[in-house]
Amino acid sequence: MKNLTYEEFVEKIQKSFKEKKFTMTTQREIILRTIYDSDDHPDIDEIYLRSRKVDQKIGIATVYRTVSALVETSVIEKLDFKDGKARYEESATCHHHDHLIDVDTNEVHEFFNEEIEKLKHKIAEEMGYELVYHRLDLYGKKIVK
Repeated sequence: MKNLTYEEFVEKIQKSFKEKKFTMTTQREIILRTIYDSDDHPDIDEIYLRSRKVDQKIGIATVYRTVSALVETSVIEKLDFKDGKARYEESATCHHHDHLIDVDTNEVHEFFNEEIEKLKHKIAEEMGYELVYHRLDLYGKKIVK
């Protein structure tokens, strides 16, 4: 679902970082790459462990500070899937999508449905609003047949 290459992603981040006066370090770039390459929704511990595979010197505090800066600059989004852990996904590179979370396994499925998108806009309009942002997280249990 990514709509930017990694290079475009980094370029966008560097602009955001300059505006917020954050510096791009080698360790931050490793953390960025880790998040970009993730096809799941990692929590801080998973980002930390994956980043340390590339550079053993990366500390958990660096991961926390970097993730916080990325959230602050809207490069990544903090997600709460009700499993007690904050999870993250890049928002700068992804096409809009929604989530279906399996409440038994915490597995997250991304999906896009044009009818749902139209309905969200229609509901907002009927209530006198223009929809500018939205998120939809569905929670379910696998049907066993």
